[in-house]
Amino acid sequence: MKREIWLEEVASRLNTVFELAGTKIPNNIRYSCGFPSSRPNLAIGQCWDAGLSQGGNFEIFVSPYKSDSINVASILVHELIHAAVGTDKGHRKEFRRLAHAVGLEGRMTSTVPGTNLTKLLAEIMNEVGPYPHASLKKDETMKGSRLIKVMCPKCKYTVRVTKKWLSMGYPKCPDGELMKKEMPG
Repeated sequence: MKREIWLEEVASRLNTVFELAGTKIPNNIRYSCGFPSSRPNLAIGQCWDAGLSQGGNFEIFVSPYKSDSINVASILVHELIHAAVGTDKGHRKEFRRLAHAVGLEGRMTSTVPGTNLTKLLAEIMNEVGPYPHASLKKDETMKGSRLIKVMCPKCKYTVRVTKKWLSMGYPKCPDGELMKKEMPG
């Protein structure tokens, strides 16, 4: 089974849960395993609004760094809530109400399945099988910015510079002081 079909199968089995919570999962959703945004090392899922798709579909992405079936299914639940309430609602009132109603807990920006939802997702895994995906290893070269922060030790004036230019020498602050690499906190 392909990953996209697996995500679609899991979503279809969640329809009842959403209906019991008072809403429906939209029919116009496409599912994909792919990098959700320009911050692939941070985002684990994302739902793009149907208004942004030329095909008029919500586009749900699950990070290829994730492969645990229950975890992927819970990410899917989170993204389905965005599609159901509208992506413009963010993680506010409507999102929170539906998240709690279907069994998600924790901070709304990083929800986790509660006990009942975890049991339901395990039952769904028994029906559809495990997520057919082996996770990618994170590419550490993608970590953070390629720019290095340097600061004047005297006045705290700050700029960002590439490693290439730092290899030629550190810049001077407008007050004439030699700037230094900012050390983590």
